[in-house]
Amino acid sequence: MVSSTRKTSYRTFRPVLKFYKVFFLTLVTSSIISANCVKYHKNDFNQFITFLICNFFISTITYFGTFSLIKHLKKRGFVGTNLNAVKSAEKVAEPGALLGCVVYILVMVLFQIILRGRHENVCQQKNNDIVETRIKPCARIDRDNDVAASLPLCLAYSGTELSLYRSFQWLSSRGYRGRMLTYVIVVMTTVFCANAINIYAGINGLEIGQSLVMAFFITIYNSMDAFVGSLKNVPDPSWERVRCSIITHDQRLYTYYFTLPFIAVNVSLLCFNWYPAKLFPGNVYTLFSGAFFSTITVIGELWEVLPFLMLPQLINFFISIPQLVGIVKCPRHRIPKFNNRTNKLENSKNYTLLNLFLMVCGPTSEEGLTKALLCLQTLCCLLGLIYKYYMM
Repeated sequence: MVSSTRKTSYRTFRPVLKFYKVFFLTLVTSSIISANCVKYHKNDFNQFITFLICNFFISTITYFGTFSLIKHLKKRGFVGTNLNAVKSAEKVAEPGALLGCVVYILVMVLFQIILRGRHENVCQQKNNDIVETRIKPCARIDRDNDVAASLPLCLAYSGTELSLYRSFQWLSSRGYRGRMLTYVIVVMTTVFCANAINIYAGINGLEIGQSLVMAFFITIYNSMDAFVGSLKNVPDPSWERVRCSIITHDQRLYTYYFTLPFIAVNVSLLCFNWYPAKLFPGNVYTLFSGAFFSTITVIGELWEVLPFLMLPQLINFFISIPQLVGIVKCPRHRIPKFNNRTNKLENSKNYTLLNLFLMVCGPTSEEGLTKALLCLQTLCCLLGLIYKYYMM
């Protein structure tokens, strides 16, 4: 009986995107790249391999556990309406990313106990976000929560001022150095990241897809730093002008420990959120993801590449300013308009990057729009790679 119920649940909620394809393309690839950098540190390598194996199990558990989560959410009425589909479309489970967020928090707590880490701000902000999904406070309270959640991050950010101000040389040249300015920049980064993904959303696969692309490239940046740092000792003039970050091996290892579990849960969630979605991640995920990127920026010293990592989010934010500040009327949902006759998305004349893309390229399918925007995200991350290692 139980087995039959599970099979029925699997057939009903089976995602379109194949888990094993995304798993090997992102998680396995990023794991191989990171392991290749850690292998030169024999004291950490064995522990890191164990960590990678655990990561594979984390992704698999999240994937199969999400089937049950979707079933229970729909049974209890935790559902959302797909606004980019016909009115008769089936309700979609929301917040479907709840299991992935909880798994990530538990994994971080476990690794902090094992590694005796001090960066507990991630878990604190994630707990705030889980509560936010049901309470839905006003925007001002949301901003206050983001600022409050950034305070432990400010306290954890010590001894790395040089790298931060190297990225803001115009401040350094005018003599504005100081811990207070450091705190202001960290708080602003936290508030922006926590909301940037939240307003750059609205179509199946975009929220989780953009986060997965950015997290994947963080492992690339991290590994490139180690690679370029090792080439500094090679007598080749072509590498002398290439500058790597000043982060230590422990910082780099922490970045891997934070990022790879994030990729693991996102691999599972993307399969269910891809068009046609079986779940909506909800606000719990967008703020969860934003908190992750603000934290990893500080820990991994990603100040130089953060503008490239989040370039589409920055563009979307600047386009959205007239509606966000009230100059232009701002509806609750600023997503593109769905045409029932053509089954394509059209420009709804709201101030977002999604609508700008549709205005320039014309109506397109929801899946096609998601693929195009994720390609744009990938291109921006590649530009960050080129800028950091070949143009600075």
